[in-house]
Amino acid sequence: MLLQICTLFLLFGTLFAIWPVGPNSFEPIKTYLVIIISSVSIVFALLKQFASQPTRHLVQSFRPSAKLVPLVPVAILLFILLIHLLRTHFDPLLIWGNPYRPQGSLIYLCFLGLFLVAPQLNLPIKMIVKVAQISLLILFVTTIFTAPDANFRFYGLLGEPNSLAAAALILFPLTVNSTKGFKLKLLSIVTFLLVLMSGSRIAVLAFIFTANVFFLRQHRRLFLGLNLLLGSLLLLAIIQPFFNSNLPYYLNLAGRADIWTNSAQAFLYSPLLGFGFGSLENIIRNQASLNNNILQYQTIDQVHNLLLQWLLMSGVIGTITLLFIIFRVCKNLYITHNWTFLVIIVSLLLIQLFNPVSVAILIWQWWIFGKFYDLKTNQLQTEKLAETMVDSL
Repeated sequence: MLLQICTLFLLFGTLFAIWPVGPNSFEPIKTYLVIIISSVSIVFALLKQFASQPTRHLVQSFRPSAKLVPLVPVAILLFILLIHLLRTHFDPLLIWGNPYRPQGSLIYLCFLGLFLVAPQLNLPIKMIVKVAQISLLILFVTTIFTAPDANFRFYGLLGEPNSLAAAALILFPLTVNSTKGFKLKLLSIVTFLLVLMSGSRIAVLAFIFTANVFFLRQHRRLFLGLNLLLGSLLLLAIIQPFFNSNLPYYLNLAGRADIWTNSAQAFLYSPLLGFGFGSLENIIRNQASLNNNILQYQTIDQVHNLLLQWLLMSGVIGTITLLFIIFRVCKNLYITHNWTFLVIIVSLLLIQLFNPVSVAILIWQWWIFGKFYDLKTNQLQTEKLAETMVDSL
């Protein structure tokens, strides 16, 4: 019961956690809540696991076998995390991250713990669907009554527009296969409006991809043609920032070129293990100072690109580990035809190619990673999720 309550709060409650500061792009409240609740969840899940197995079975579970598979990427990333903490004598910046977006080593340690115990963090399928439907409507209503930012981009209770779009693209797929008629049309319109109100251009592509998978998958040529078009637009969006452009705001991504260039140059100073989780602000500022770039006078704590960010934080070793996790999870979701969670993961990855996201969004990402990383050790749970969440081809 306690694990269900913790799981419910982590997945849905953190999306709306704003007290006592209100909707804000600064995330200490959400982050500290996630650290506390996830720590409780991890401890109780491990205690439950230990209590349910004799000692000899626990010893056997750490021998080379299928059960060891989830421990391998966790061990690699934990090693990198500890190396940087020891190297910097447990620098508070690396532990907590900056005060605006505290995404340092501690929160990533919680993500790794959730990755391990995710098979035990379960919710009834009917509860997931019902709470997702209600949450999506609440997100829409609260966003309407929340003032937009200076660029007229709405952020709702997430405090940041791209995270608002990501939240909508998480909640909507959870409702599709269990919703029909007017209610499905309403939720589709609500999701599309939230994406538009966020002003996130990559989220629009992610929404089209989501709709394509759920509603056009049976039309093979149209499905493949639209995905090819989306892929071309994505490639164009990645290339575009490196060309000076006088395009209007909604088409111009040029601001990312300086961040990506400085980040790539800084990566070359520590390519193997990176610089540590939570250290990005100083690394980017120091590199910008060497290049006499305007970024040295700005606060840039995110790279606005998932792969570059992980290269800076954890180097080639950590990034390859992350890519292996992503590949394995997507492969497992594809072979089980679990389009719901596959669409969610792809949408989150697309958004993170250009934008940072809230810790409330990253919780979903690491929960899904842990849930579907290993089908052998999590076969029953996967079958239950797939049975309800998958619509047949």
